[in-house]
Amino acid sequence: AKVGGTAGLSRPAPLAVLLHALLTFFAVVQRNASPTQAQGINVGSFIDGDTLDRCKAALNEADTDDDLMVTAEEYITYVKGESGLAIETEADELVEIPLSLVMLFIRYACQCVQRPGATPQCCHGEDAHLN
Repeated sequence: AKVGGTAGLSRPAPLAVLLHALLTFFAVVQRNASPTQAQGINVGSFIDGDTLDRCKAALNEADTDDDLMVTAEEYITYVKGESGLAIETEADELVEIPLSLVMLFIRYACQCVQRPGATPQCCHGEDAHLN
């Protein structure tokens, strides 16, 4: 399903945690970038509703084929856009973006192994995606 909805009370929604981690990373990147390199996201100890909604919308827009899954390629497009282009604009593979962002993608893509009938290969190569 597209990003949004309500989360269970027992633990934070995985996507909310991912978005918070991404926004925190982008805030650090942008603080260290020149004013012409990065504008926009300002994250403190929490994410306000407007920022979270904008981030969800951007993640949904990254799903260019509308299959309700964000592939590695779509994730890279999302990361470059949300970083205010502080991330290398020619990056087109996960190995070309910061390791912390690669690890976030892998962590959330590999949640697929918890689904009934899933195999560990569900988060490898072209099968890897964010729901």
